[in-house]
Amino acid sequence: MLQLFLPREYGANEFAWLKAFGAVYRLKGCFGQDRLFISDPTALQYILNSPLFPHGPTQKTIIDLIFAEKCIMAQQGDTHKRLRAALNPCFTGAAVRNFLSIFERVAQAMTTKFEESSGSEVDVCPVFSEATLSTISEAALGYPMEDMDKDFVAYNERLLALAANQSPGQILSDAISVRLPRWILKAAIHLPTTTFHIIRTAKALVKELGGKIIREKIDVARQGSVAETDVFDMLLGLGNMEKKKHTLTLDEVVDQTGILLVE
Repeated sequence: MLQLFLPREYGANEFAWLKAFGAVYRLKGCFGQDRLFISDPTALQYILNSPLFPHGPTQKTIIDLIFAEKCIMAQQGDTHKRLRAALNPCFTGAAVRNFLSIFERVAQAMTTKFEESSGSEVDVCPVFSEATLSTISEAALGYPMEDMDKDFVAYNERLLALAANQSPGQILSDAISVRLPRWILKAAIHLPTTTFHIIRTAKALVKELGGKIIREKIDVARQGSVAETDVFDMLLGLGNMEKKKHTLTLDEVVDQTGILLVE
């Protein structure tokens, strides 16, 4: 498993093993656990959409630690279906086309940065991370990235860096943690370590940001100015009373902020 998670060059082992063993094969994880590597699109679609495949222990742990209680990733059954039904219209082809000008502007800014670095090595990860956050903040929240709280942006970057920082020790720690009772994991988030401090702070700042943006949108709507120009506008349904019967509660909308921004 270390060869899969910690290759010297990203993708080297995955593509070699795909060619040798096919789109589905078994490998051993920590403590002899059987793991399946699946890259068949049809199989993945079935697994992701079927109630027969609930979240695994590792995914449950990550969701509990990083995301809000009412986010769609934390839900199952009818609640998940209801949240998904509310979110799906926000990501149709017609809805996404409304964000085309945002995509083009951010892509142009990325292109300019790469052109300025022409002829030298470029770490593309920070550029893509900034571009992603800039795009999502405007398209999903209707909030320009430059207007966001600087602490939120900083802790979001630190949280993403944590997720990208894999090591043999981290993989072993993850394998041990998923075998602990969930109440211990929920209590562990309050430990005074650097890692948990970053997770706690980032999670709190995301919730604070979501609540702030929603309050601002409600205030604007009360003044008679309503336009569904971003994902939060569509979820709140402030300008459509018939649609509002089927929208999410304010707390539920706030709790979706993390899945949009912390990616």
